[in-house]
Amino acid sequence: MDRDCVDPLVTHLSFSDDQLIFFDGSAESLHGILSVLRDFQQSSGLALNLRKTCLFLDGNNMINSADIASSVGISQGSLPVRYLGLPLLPRKLHRGEYQPLVDKVRARVTSWTSRQLSFAGRLQLIQSVIYSMITFWSSIYPLPKGCFDILENIINPFLWTDASARGAKVAWESVCSPKVCGGLGLRRLQGINTIYGIKMLWKIFSGSDSLWVAWVKKHYLSDNMFWIADFSNVGSWIWRSLMNIRQTARPFITCHVISGRTVSFWHDDWTNAGPLRILTGPLGPQVSGIPPDATVSSVVREDGWSVSRRSRHSILVTLRDVLPVQPPDVHDIEDDYYLWRNEVNEPPSPFSLSRLWTSLYQEPPRVSWYKAVWFGKQIPKHGFILWLVMKDRMCDYSLTVLRTMFARSGLAIPTQIAMVVPWIISIRLDRKLKTIYNLVIQAAVYFIWKERNSRLHNQTSKPAHSVVKDIYLLLRAKLYSLDMEQRALPSAAQRNRRHSTTTTYLFLWFERIQG
Repeated sequence: MDRDCVDPLVTHLSFSDDQLIFFDGSAESLHGILSVLRDFQQSSGLALNLRKTCLFLDGNNMINSADIASSVGISQGSLPVRYLGLPLLPRKLHRGEYQPLVDKVRARVTSWTSRQLSFAGRLQLIQSVIYSMITFWSSIYPLPKGCFDILENIINPFLWTDASARGAKVAWESVCSPKVCGGLGLRRLQGINTIYGIKMLWKIFSGSDSLWVAWVKKHYLSDNMFWIADFSNVGSWIWRSLMNIRQTARPFITCHVISGRTVSFWHDDWTNAGPLRILTGPLGPQVSGIPPDATVSSVVREDGWSVSRRSRHSILVTLRDVLPVQPPDVHDIEDDYYLWRNEVNEPPSPFSLSRLWTSLYQEPPRVSWYKAVWFGKQIPKHGFILWLVMKDRMCDYSLTVLRTMFARSGLAIPTQIAMVVPWIISIRLDRKLKTIYNLVIQAAVYFIWKERNSRLHNQTSKPAHSVVKDIYLLLRAKLYSLDMEQRALPSAAQRNRRHSTTTTYLFLWFERIQG
């Protein structure tokens, strides 16, 4: 067994029904492992499937490896090997290694393209299926930029039901922004590497009991200071990639000092003023006489901090200003620990991928029409088409349909569809009534869009009263389902609902819309 696997002791890795067992490469050791597994079989009834078992030996002695594998009736494996569907490689992924991911995404998209899917349906599949596949790979190791470019060139056309991105109605950059900012809530794939890389780095500080963290601390960090050590020629390509984003992660990790034995005086953020090495500049250790590798406890004396109290040097003045009045108790048996903050200027909180993303990647300005397009009780495909209207990617159509449907409301609707959304946001209405009007607006825009497409592509048309009839039929069914949901609530919950009333959605519908 490799000496690097002795401490911490790595004998096997298990996940689901896959298992890697490590040994010293000798035939005797292999026979011993198989003997143990046979004993386990007799006790549990669970047998090793030799046909699915492979032997991998280091040293490139193919003849010896083949002889040992043959002696126990298993096949000889060769690298690179796939584990849990992912290639295990000692170097960065090349096109051939990430091609299975590209093929899998393309196969899914191809199978869906033949179906009659709305824009909203395609968006949901991208978010829940395609992005899940991609993030699974990215959470294991960094994917090359070329891989992300290929994937986005597959996803973008699929969203718009076109064979190429030329059919896109909205720029991909705009699509990949939060809904509150006028986008669809997707994210650019380029940032995934950084987000998941920082998550891995946080495990090193968070007290994680993972085998990977224990191995890293033993072999990479035992003699190196995490924040400043040169790891350019140390460790695997994944580790070196993680070291490239250390400074990006640094502002989000702070320290709670108890004894001061663990926390770095210069390089950890333990005073809430940022790392002291950055605050004082490169001359800090030299001027203060405090070594660069000093811990907080090593700077504590019986009468306080070992920082000159009389010198007026600007660096020492800065140190005295930011150091806590009361030094830590270096004899405390408890150790220091690290905390995470999702935003640099906020108090510590549990790690959140979504909040970290927001902190790292600045959002565009928020749009005023967000709540009218994306609300809880909406019909998703209607909301998507209204979103296109608000992105100014559809022409203004006849308002005959909307005027007909709002005839009994007593409200004066605007003369342009694009102005209808700001208008409905601005007026004060009962919660249920506002939900109905929002549904009406979205349904009207959606059916007008369908009618436009029908006239352009099929040369067929419907009169306005027929479109209104179709909307009535659909929305009555929707409102009936909302009333059923309301009735299904426990009576106590109904009493506690702040806005709960006995008036049903359908009652308001017939009173204000369809008399």
